[in-house]
Amino acid sequence: MKLNHIYQGHALDVLRTFPDECVDTIITSCPYWGLRDYGDETRVKWSDAWYGQLGLEPTLELYLRHLLQITQELKRVLKKTGVLFWNHGDSYGGSGGSGGDYNAGGLREGQTKVGKSGAGIQPKCLALQNYRLILRMIDDQGWILRNDIKWVKPNHMPSSVKDRFANGYEPVFMLVKNKKYWFDLDAVREPHKLASLERLQRGISDHHKYSAGAPGQTLHSGINRPRLNKRKWSRVPGQDKQNIEKHSGYFRDNKCLVDFEKGKNPGDVWEIATQPFSAAHFATFPEKLVAPMIKCACPEWICKKCGKARVRITKKTKRDEPYTYQKVGIPGESNQRGKRERCGQYQAETIGWTDCKCSAGWKQGICLDPFMGSGTVAKVTRLIHRRYVAIEISKKYIKIKDRRLAQGIFDF
Repeated sequence: MKLNHIYQGHALDVLRTFPDECVDTIITSCPYWGLRDYGDETRVKWSDAWYGQLGLEPTLELYLRHLLQITQELKRVLKKTGVLFWNHGDSYGGSGGSGGDYNAGGLREGQTKVGKSGAGIQPKCLALQNYRLILRMIDDQGWILRNDIKWVKPNHMPSSVKDRFANGYEPVFMLVKNKKYWFDLDAVREPHKLASLERLQRGISDHHKYSAGAPGQTLHSGINRPRLNKRKWSRVPGQDKQNIEKHSGYFRDNKCLVDFEKGKNPGDVWEIATQPFSAAHFATFPEKLVAPMIKCACPEWICKKCGKARVRITKKTKRDEPYTYQKVGIPGESNQRGKRERCGQYQAETIGWTDCKCSAGWKQGICLDPFMGSGTVAKVTRLIHRRYVAIEISKKYIKIKDRRLAQGIFDF
């Protein structure tokens, strides 16, 4: 398998030439069923003797069978520690009418070109092609679905429909083949909001469902009194951590479940605008969508001998200028203690990476995109200092990818 190379051909045929467990991460977006015609050069003959391009099968079931052949090969070439990010939108059952938005004489926005006849999808009904596929991948192939990431597009295309809401997001499914896999969350954490840090330090509000009368709760006798000047009653000094441990969900068995000093987990809703590119593929990945996937799931250092990826080692350090806040208590009582440091006083620092002791040197992880399109995944992979392998059936889009790689480094 050649690295930093684009294979021109049918994804299924090319994947079958790759060795087992040879890539660390797969990031891709497959052709959606019934939406776009990518030209005659993308037509191939499938094992079931059907001749045509992926995405324009006459029935949804045939489309899913073809994709499942590809996902089975993807599972074979993915390492046991690997992660698959699969972007897959949806379409609506078509009415067979004309005046479409995508092609002259096509269907209306989001409707399948195959129409109702033989497709098994009612007109105007979401096909749920993506979720049908993912369920088959889980049930038939043994994939493990870890996340259903919502890629929210704040600049999504305006819609002409008047009897439903415009589609403003697409799902990105995060799947793995084993329960244990390489994942560096610290590489993509975000700063906590100020309100979150203050909420952790304050503990539970006196109006929280676990407050008054909860077992083990040590509060002021005035807890059941109404708020005074809209200020929250404070806990007995030194009891904040105990209250958090027992009831807030942040602690369990005296162990903090959330690494606040490391930063915020980005969550599964990503608001990222689409990115235009002249002469590009219809569905162009924005770089900001791809970059965190590579950073968290494709190792930068892998042992050349044993193949083990290095893991980040962090240490909690105290900030030079910790944040402070004014402690709030019952006016006139002794718990008014002035300014006090809160949890934002600490920060996590990367102090090194694990070592397998082989002393054989390190190599970069490999990211695969079996439907390369305009080459966003390949470009971002190289800029983040990883290696890529791409597959693209269209010679036209390979030329577009070459133009993109020639561009300068951009901001993620």
